[in-house]
Amino acid sequence: MKKFKFFLSAVLLLSFGIFAAAQTRHTVTFHYNYEGAPAAPESFIKQTGTDGRIGAFPIEQTLPGVGSRPGYGFVGWYKNREGTGEKVRQGTVFNANTNLYAKWEIVPSLHGEYSDYFLMGAFQTYRFNPSNQVDVARKALIDRHYNILCPSNDFKLADMIGMVGTDADNAGITKMRNNFVAERNRIMNDASLSNAQKAAALQRANEQIYLSPGTNVQNVLNELRAWNLANPDNPKFTRFHVVVWHGGQQPGAFFTNGFAPLPNNQADYDAALLLKQDLTDSSQDGAPATRETMKARLDNLMRLLMEKYAPYADLIVSWDIINEPVDDFTGQLRNTTDSNSQLGQWGFIWHDAHPALDANGNRLFSHRETAGMSTDERWKIIDDQARLYDESEWLRWAMESAAKWSEHFGVDWGLYVTDYMDSNKLYTKLQPTIDIMQWIRDDVNLRGIPFGHGMQGRLAWAYPTIDMLRKQLDDVLAIVDQISIMEADIRSDFEPNPFFNPNMPTRPVYENDRPQWNANDLNSGSGSFANPPFNTLMNTFDTHNSPVRRIPEWGAGSGMDGGTANNPSFPSERYNTPADNLAISETLMKNQADFAADFMDLLIERKNRISLFQWDGTSDRFTFNSNKGAHLWVSGIQGYEQGQFFEKYSFFAVIGAPARDKLKQAINAGPSVSEASKYTRASWEVYINTLREAQTLLSKRIYTLEGVNDVKDATSALYKAANALVIR
Repeated sequence: MKKFKFFLSAVLLLSFGIFAAAQTRHTVTFHYNYEGAPAAPESFIKQTGTDGRIGAFPIEQTLPGVGSRPGYGFVGWYKNREGTGEKVRQGTVFNANTNLYAKWEIVPSLHGEYSDYFLMGAFQTYRFNPSNQVDVARKALIDRHYNILCPSNDFKLADMIGMVGTDADNAGITKMRNNFVAERNRIMNDASLSNAQKAAALQRANEQIYLSPGTNVQNVLNELRAWNLANPDNPKFTRFHVVVWHGGQQPGAFFTNGFAPLPNNQADYDAALLLKQDLTDSSQDGAPATRETMKARLDNLMRLLMEKYAPYADLIVSWDIINEPVDDFTGQLRNTTDSNSQLGQWGFIWHDAHPALDANGNRLFSHRETAGMSTDERWKIIDDQARLYDESEWLRWAMESAAKWSEHFGVDWGLYVTDYMDSNKLYTKLQPTIDIMQWIRDDVNLRGIPFGHGMQGRLAWAYPTIDMLRKQLDDVLAIVDQISIMEADIRSDFEPNPFFNPNMPTRPVYENDRPQWNANDLNSGSGSFANPPFNTLMNTFDTHNSPVRRIPEWGAGSGMDGGTANNPSFPSERYNTPADNLAISETLMKNQADFAADFMDLLIERKNRISLFQWDGTSDRFTFNSNKGAHLWVSGIQGYEQGQFFEKYSFFAVIGAPARDKLKQAINAGPSVSEASKYTRASWEVYINTLREAQTLLSKRIYTLEGVNDVKDATSALYKAANALVIR
């Protein structure tokens, strides 16, 4: 009896002690735990409740410019500085005052995580200034994370043949002009030639193409080759962008008789249309070249390009043969006279200068009559496939020529039609682009060369939807052999526009419908400029009746980054912004990361048909949509060096996508629940519990390296549990 009383007293005392400990509040102190870390914020000291738990762990260690480490990922809290032992997780009961230390790991290589899927890189050159600190940091990031690059300008027509004025003595376009003038003088003074012979000789001279002898492209290729020789286990590749484009960055002289200069403006295009087709008369030089002349020039250009770069076939993955041919709003090919069209030099030839004619010599496809139409009516798509087919002849010819010369020089790089979707306008040109690719598939002899489509993914977390992208991928893959995602970004500065009317077209902003921006007024319009210029056609910037609008708190203007210096109304209560910049606020980083993860899931599901993925540039600052929070990295944060690149949540979401896919593979590889009776109860219980934990992780969003590691650990644990199953 005495023993029982003693035992009972001990139990009561122990129970009271546990109860008292549970009733005592304890202090949990968090530490960044790395050299040079900022001072700990108030949130790093937390009091437990009476149950010994704290409400939420801090997040500052995950926020760029607040507490995260560039080049490192947070992987969990531990009770010692070394990060050994069991990780402390949410829900842990603390029975005493406790210090917790962040554990950090170097982030894995982005392209390394996608080695089983597709190439991962940047729309970015591989040429840097070794004396520039920022350039050195950018090169280091590229060397570690990217394995497919693309100089954004060096491969364009203007650089391949040379622009007048850039290198007047050596530019190919100057040589073409001088050669034609000299040949005309020789031909016209040759009395032995008949008029027909002279005309044929003049035509041949009018078709001759010369490449610029510049070495920019070879320098880039040789630098890549040098890298590959030094790093055979980590090679890098490139693609060519672009052979034929719309307008603006192509020499106008390439499109005129005699290669005479043609400035890139409407007045000079109109003047060129008044000149006659007469190669014998120097006063008529500058008239728009005929369709047949342009096809011959294009074929000669393809031959020279393929011959020059075939020796680099080990580096070149694909060529963008055609880029952005379709007008953003009308759905027809860009030209120079069609109402409201974006300028396009190829359309200048096929639609404006030499249109299709009927049997009576009249225009078969007239310009749109806009008199009496409202502004919105004028921007509705021209639903005329016959016109689109006729005027896209040059696209089919370009692909025919590219395939012919690729086969001739023994190369099988992908030949691409590329176009972009801007997140601030409806994708009016998607169906016309699909139609053009279908006609290429049906009418062109591609000679077994891979045919691809380049989706320039200028997207935003707010638009388009993942379902829209899924349909686009599948519609395109029904036609082409492969898809590449290029010039990709995911803008953070847009949000859904509550005033968007899906029954009305999107179009450029006009003077009378300018949004009057006020950062405190959530009923502002849908533009990106404080005072958008009249009738602007600038890509990505201003659109009337857009499905998205600039987040008002971000600040109105073309260079705003959502920071306090730009916007006195900051911080944004709607977007829960503890940082000094909206782009790296917790909420917007999560929005961007979730969209990125879902998009990567789509691509991974189609990995056998996806060739590569290229982000535009290297950070929010060094990208086409700079200061829009569009990238995986952020740099230039106030108080930090320009060369410090911080990983955003989207980086970890993107590397988490292949980890999740491998976890799905592990789940599918294991036995089904219906097979439980085959195994011993003990081994099955271990397996099924591990399986449930793995399935739970599949639906959990990833924003940190800890989240990525959790998925990888679950994959390993599931395979281990499956292998440990014991058959009855």
